[in-house]
Amino acid sequence: MKSSENGAVFAARKLNGEASGIRRGGFFRCVRAELIKLRHSAMWFAVFALPLIGVLIGTGNYFINADALTGDPWFDLWTQVALFFGYFFYPVLAAVVAGYLWRVEHFDHNWNGLMTTPVSASSIWFSKLFVLFIMAALCQAVNILMYWAAGAFILRLPGSMPSYWWWWMVGGPSAVMAGASIQSYLSMRIRSFAVPVGISLALCVIGIACYSRGIWFFPNTLAIIGINAQHEGLPTIIDMTKVLGGTVFWIAAASFAGIRYLEKTDVKSER
Repeated sequence: MKSSENGAVFAARKLNGEASGIRRGGFFRCVRAELIKLRHSAMWFAVFALPLIGVLIGTGNYFINADALTGDPWFDLWTQVALFFGYFFYPVLAAVVAGYLWRVEHFDHNWNGLMTTPVSASSIWFSKLFVLFIMAALCQAVNILMYWAAGAFILRLPGSMPSYWWWWMVGGPSAVMAGASIQSYLSMRIRSFAVPVGISLALCVIGIACYSRGIWFFPNTLAIIGINAQHEGLPTIIDMTKVLGGTVFWIAAASFAGIRYLEKTDVKSER
């Protein structure tokens, strides 16, 4: 935790360094501060470890059930990988990263330091959300790369990776941000690191239940649709619209609540 606290102090200095013109470039300064906090954190390990675990489990499951899987072998492998990674690991990882980005603000007087920086509440909020998206996109890129390596070198599948893999790269990180924005709000409001992560696990279960009943608007259900592990080929235009439209709604709702909270919070309350 020492490195996290040092990172928070250094990041605060970056934000407090020069008052002149800081509001104009506040968002980018906040993004830089958030990246400084992550520089020596264990989040980078999680970004690589969780996709690896998901791919190993999915590859093993594909190998065991290869005779029962009769479709395109590359897509069949993706269904197994996404089943473990996309439904649980990915949303929970987003919750963990969101919790970490806010966790350092809850230590000592870091919250008051954050509130007194000469940047807008929207810059603080959206910088964390932007860094969270970067981590989510990087994690999905690692997942797809490991999936390809497992199919090409471990299972030696015939043919090549589906041409529509680009949607997995676009739809996955985009859709997971619906739930991640909510997790960011919860992590901002709740001092405990574990409670929002526990809520994320519960939301994963609810999301699967909603998906099985055709309820697509739930945040974690959007992530399931976005990861596209159920239907071979590109999603329909309707499904793409659901994913992107629903994600925009949840991000907007969480952002409205989050920015409003930051603007109304008493600096002297010590939370």
